[in-house]
Amino acid sequence: CDELVYNTLMDGCVKANDMATGLGLFEEMVSLGLRPSAITHSILARLYQRAGYEEDANEAVAQLYQHHGVERPVAGEGRRGSTFDNRGNNYNRGGKGAGRSARSTPGHSPTASPMGCMAALRRHSSMSS
Repeated sequence: CDELVYNTLMDGCVKANDMATGLGLFEEMVSLGLRPSAITHSILARLYQRAGYEEDANEAVAQLYQHHGVERPVAGEGRRGSTFDNRGNNYNRGGKGAGRSARSTPGHSPTASPMGCMAALRRHSSMSS
């Protein structure tokens, strides 16, 4: 799995209002050495907002990063071709998928199995049920 896959899975947790699974996926992502991006930060903020942390979502995410010893992404940092504001909101200027690269990103394992990602999702889904 890479950061993009984890972000996609966590975004699904936002839509399903499943905070436990979303946070579990973030913890797994970090434990595998994947570096969260500004997009990850934005997804986590939305996850906390959905859980009722309306005003405190960004602070909750900052505490989560601190708890896991992860450096908070800098505004404007992300995949090539994307722009972010200081809240981590993506203002992608090239349309859907612009700036995505087939090259390996830091923390990305080119040999990672998609089946391993699905097993991770099943594992986290069963834990939150």
